[in-house]
Amino acid sequence: FNLLLTIDLQPVFSSMGFTNDTQLKLDTYILGVFCLALIVMILYGLKKYIQIRKVSTRPSDEENPKVINLRQISYITYQELLNEINLTKDLKRKNKKSKKSDIKKWIKNVEEARLEEEARVKEEARINEEANLDKDIKKEAVFQPSLL
Repeated sequence: FNLLLTIDLQPVFSSMGFTNDTQLKLDTYILGVFCLALIVMILYGLKKYIQIRKVSTRPSDEENPKVINLRQISYITYQELLNEINLTKDLKRKNKKSKKSDIKKWIKNVEEARLEEEARVKEEARINEEANLDKDIKKEAVFQPSLL
């Protein structure tokens, strides 16, 4: 504000034919436009800040049960998801009494696939652990050749 107040536009306006009275009105007008622009920028910033706060304070998964928790279904593979979709479509088309047995079969298949996945993960962990032990033994063998 001090910069705007210290700017002397008198020579510019005098050369254009303005008097002191009109020059004062123009200085006031320029200062008013600057203040208005500043107010608009502050309001825009507050609006963006409020939008960011609304996004960061959305309800958690416990408050909103419709939100799918990906950690709960992380063991379902893409193929199992496709099988589920196809089975659902078949059930809707058939509309027979065998729905319960189809659902039981599907549940059994999903459970078997989950158990296979868990076994695969455990096997990979065991292999990684053995590999790490081998690396440790080789590192120690460098310092103690008698281990080889």
